[in-house]
Amino acid sequence: MEYLGFEKPELGMILVGASFGLLADIPIVISRHVLLNINLGGALIPIIVSASLFYKKRPKILWLIISTIIVALMAYGISRFEPGLGIVAEFPYYFAPSMLALGFALLFERKPDKRVTHAYTSAVIGTIIGADFVRIPLLIEERVLGSFGGAGMMDLVYLSGLIAAIPIVIHYYPTYRYSVSDDPLDLSLKKLRKGKTSESVHYAKLSVSKALWKASKLLGDCKDNYRDNKIGFTGVMRKLNLSTFIIEDLKTLMRRDFGDDPIDSQKAFTTAKLMNETIFKSIKDKYTSLPRRVVAYLIDLSITSLPFFLIFYYLVFVGRHAALPGLFSPLVLAVSVLMISVQFIYFTIMEWYFGTTVGKSLFGLKVVNDSFEDITFVESAGRNSARYADMFLFFYIVSLVLIVTGKENKRIGDHVAGTRVVKVK
Repeated sequence: MEYLGFEKPELGMILVGASFGLLADIPIVISRHVLLNINLGGALIPIIVSASLFYKKRPKILWLIISTIIVALMAYGISRFEPGLGIVAEFPYYFAPSMLALGFALLFERKPDKRVTHAYTSAVIGTIIGADFVRIPLLIEERVLGSFGGAGMMDLVYLSGLIAAIPIVIHYYPTYRYSVSDDPLDLSLKKLRKGKTSESVHYAKLSVSKALWKASKLLGDCKDNYRDNKIGFTGVMRKLNLSTFIIEDLKTLMRRDFGDDPIDSQKAFTTAKLMNETIFKSIKDKYTSLPRRVVAYLIDLSITSLPFFLIFYYLVFVGRHAALPGLFSPLVLAVSVLMISVQFIYFTIMEWYFGTTVGKSLFGLKVVNDSFEDITFVESAGRNSARYADMFLFFYIVSLVLIVTGKENKRIGDHVAGTRVVKVK
């Protein structure tokens, strides 16, 4: 899936973000009698995933545009607007846009990753343009209060991309080898149990190198030196304030040729395991504590919610005698849906652009990915689309348990997008 373009943030948004994000809408057209939203789970997430796939895989742009236009025409032809119900399509016609997108992908692209991108992107963008966006003038004329992608995970926009891409994924899946675990220490143990001693030692050393690399990233001031081999393993270990004995054990592990002796291989694995535990304990305080994250979130929650509560209160109660909108007017409804969706907008933009939010910055916290680098827009969107899972699963109780019990203090969104929160000061 990673080769085909669906890495952890994309899959997280499709599976988790869309499941819970169907309750979040973002207004795009507001007037006295009309409110048109775009649903996070049913439409916005597929659009973000399409943009991410396109950016990473770069399919043939001309053929992609042609495919999208034809898919849009098909989507328009098989769908219709019904007052009081919305934009609908019937079986089996609603498969047509996906099948067209799949056919064009197979025809115009040769590599499987580009085929998946072509199929998914043209299906999603073509469907939302042809079925939804071209009907905006009609929806305004009909004074509609509704949401594009409002059916959530059962919406045609969401399903079209998956239906177009899944056959390609299934076709190419058997040809690619994969590993159950990407943890070198786990692989070292498996190789040791199979009697592959030299491979076991290799993965044992690799696990320590990976742990030191993570530590160097967190330390910040020595990461460039470590990358350029100016201070090496020993320098990083000293920065971690570890004892001379541990440093000597590390030197022995990394420089010694253990050969094919099973006993020596077992010693190498045991040493690597202890080294990993020691290194992790030395950087544990770099992962933020639960109280800091809770208070930081409450500050951000106040910033994102309080203004909308005040506006909502004024429109509904204070201004109701001043010819202002009623409770179910488009303006009041727009404010209401924004109160729900503003967290996604605020956290996604702030954490992507600045690496932090107002609340997090007050406590010296920063969001990074699993490589301890600045997160991308897609990683930020994936992380924060799962925020609705946090909220609706007993209002963050599940994530609070994950933060307390997990090694790296990750909440649901961190697991979904491959991110974490660390202290930078």
